[in-house]
Amino acid sequence: MNIIFFNQYHNGDCFVGKGWVSNIIAQIPEAKFYYAHKNNADIIKDLDAEYVSIADIPDINSRTKIEQNEDGDIFINTWCGAFQGELFTTHSNYIVQHRIYEIYCGMLTQLLGRPIVQSTNPHDYLPYIDFEKYDVADAVNFAASFGEINLFCNGSAMSGQSAVGDMRGILDRLCTDFPAEIFVATYDLGLRHVNLHYTQDIFKRDSDLNQIAHLSKFAKLIVGKNSGPYTYCQYKDNMERDDVTFFCFGKLLTDCLNAGLEFPARFKFSDQTNEQLLHGMLHRHLSQTAPGYRTGMQHIYA
Repeated sequence: MNIIFFNQYHNGDCFVGKGWVSNIIAQIPEAKFYYAHKNNADIIKDLDAEYVSIADIPDINSRTKIEQNEDGDIFINTWCGAFQGELFTTHSNYIVQHRIYEIYCGMLTQLLGRPIVQSTNPHDYLPYIDFEKYDVADAVNFAASFGEINLFCNGSAMSGQSAVGDMRGILDRLCTDFPAEIFVATYDLGLRHVNLHYTQDIFKRDSDLNQIAHLSKFAKLIVGKNSGPYTYCQYKDNMERDDVTFFCFGKLLTDCLNAGLEFPARFKFSDQTNEQLLHGMLHRHLSQTAPGYRTGMQHIYA
């Protein structure tokens, strides 16, 4: 029996359900598993499922949940949009993911004629990254050279979950405000500061999402917009740290993966888009955490 998970959309869409997918794989040892998507083959290669291109499977409507063909092959859609309007209205989070796979467990139970189950706790299925399957030497070396960092996932939010731009003005000012702090951005702005680095320069690879995720282990501040890199930073080990703050600039709090759940990590959210306001928030945060920063010299904004 072949079971093919498929996702016709972006990197983060494939990443968020990894823990729930692994739970299904573990319960059906007699099946051969595949994962079909359109992105780089490396993005979820630590799953026990062979990568295939989305172009190599039958054309399936993106709103189809589970489909079985005449040969008995089962296709499972991991795109949350198949449940849009049913379980949620805008974007998914980890509670929504848990509900999606609860439904899938029920469907598979009917198809296979035996129980396929999951626990009632979403925390049990948060994405895990097996970094042994990835080359993360450059992340380790960067952290060894520069120490603690502030990571900005400043690229585009592909599904429109944020109206904030590339954070150029924010990063420009913060690099000047805090010259002793190290800033790393996932999208090259062409902006140059001695304390600003870009992940493209660090990793020099076509797909560096898992490398960014590993580098985020050394971040005390992770800023994003629910984009792919920011999503990849929200894996189980990172969210269970008590020494990191996630700052999300988006449209709705419920679009954030952590919405409705409690973690040791700190999460802050804002739906503001004005760069001066966002800079002020991050400036205040860093002024409280930056070693040796003289709080009496903080900027004050109207």
